[in-house]
Amino acid sequence: MARDRFREDYAKLLKVLVQQRKSVPGLTQEEVAARLATKQTVVSKWETGEVRLNVVDFARYCRVVGLDPGEMLAGVGHY
Repeated sequence: MARDRFREDYAKLLKVLVQQRKSVPGLTQEEVAARLATKQTVVSKWETGEVRLNVVDFARYCRVVGLDPGEMLAGVGHY
């Protein structure tokens, strides 16, 4: 139940991450996965919210798509 109260903010955060990835020419889920040494299916599950990003993977994903993780977290709830 407590996890549900963050669902809206988390969904907004994911939306920003995906929009940023798509705004970078040629940066596909496959390319993000390669840069993070993981599988495309893992990136897909992160982006859809099927699997939650842990803080380390969140920071790494942000850097790959050109975002500052600290700024992203500071903006949670303000998107």
